Amino acid sequence: MLRSKKQEYLNLVKENETLKRELLNNKKELAKERLYSESIFETISDSLILTENDGTIINANNTFRDLINHVQTKNMNIGDFILDKNNRPLTINDLRKPNEITCYLSTEGDKRELISSWRQVLNPQNKIINIFMFKDITEFNKQLKSYANFAQLNPSPVFR
Repeated sequence: MLRSKKQEYLNLVKENETLKRELLNNKKELAKERLYSESIFETISDSLILTENDGTIINANNTFRDLINHVQTKNMNIGDFILDKNNRPLTINDLRKPNEITCYLSTEGDKRELISSWRQVLNPQNKIINIFMFKDITEFNKQLKSYANFAQLNPSPVFR
């Protein structure tokens, strides 16, 4: 009787150690997955912003922080950065459109034209958050205008 209790205890101790090792391995795997996801978010070439439903910024990636000269964004509102064509702040409801919309970013006198797209996602706590992706089209539009000007300034059909 005593021997079987002792054996049962030893089995439980061994099982406990196995479970501890498995838990530690799972924690390591989860940490790797989180780092992988964060590195994708940070290195993507388009600007990304995660917000609460009221527009409060949860996180912004490096590309967006580069556009705004690394101003602190956390806990600010998306309307503090994203404007309409008349330089009025856009609300979260203005930006939450199923289609892409044109908006602007104004920093230190430099006005950038952006195309915004929006989706909702679940965060790890199963709370719905907004993700906005902004594509900077300022340089593209400048180049397009220069092509149009070239055709107007060079009336010869050969140059066209």
